[in-house]
Amino acid sequence: MQTITEDVRENIKKMREFRSISPEQMATHLDMSPRAYYDFENGSTKIDLARLEKIASILEVTLDQLMHLNERSIFNTLNNHQNGQCIVANNNVYVVDREVYEQQLADLRNTAEHWREMFLAEKEERLQAEINWKSLLASKEQDFQRLLERLLP
Repeated sequence: MQTITEDVRENIKKMREFRSISPEQMATHLDMSPRAYYDFENGSTKIDLARLEKIASILEVTLDQLMHLNERSIFNTLNNHQNGQCIVANNNVYVVDREVYEQQLADLRNTAEHWREMFLAEKEERLQAEINWKSLLASKEQDFQRLLERLLP
């Protein structure tokens, strides 16, 4: 029997988690005890090719895809099987509902626009205050000049 590499075990685990299948559910689908499945996934025991093919079937991938999975193929494989979108980041696969993502993006844009408007309003207030101060200063300077002219003929 051929040895399953750690990479393949990791691929199985990633795909299982992505599909939201618990180790116990996998064990049930494979007609094995949860302990035996844990031992397989953790590398303590070997598994035969027939079971490996069954795992690929449960995870809705081909045996070749399961054996040679990487982030790009995870994305492509899962994107072909899901109505949602997939994001691969830091070796983790995330599924997001496009509408939820677009709503969150719209909310962030609205928040950014709100802060931009507040910033511009505050900037306008400060500019107006500066204009008012300059006007007041000019007025007081004129008053001072008139006072000097009266005091010093």
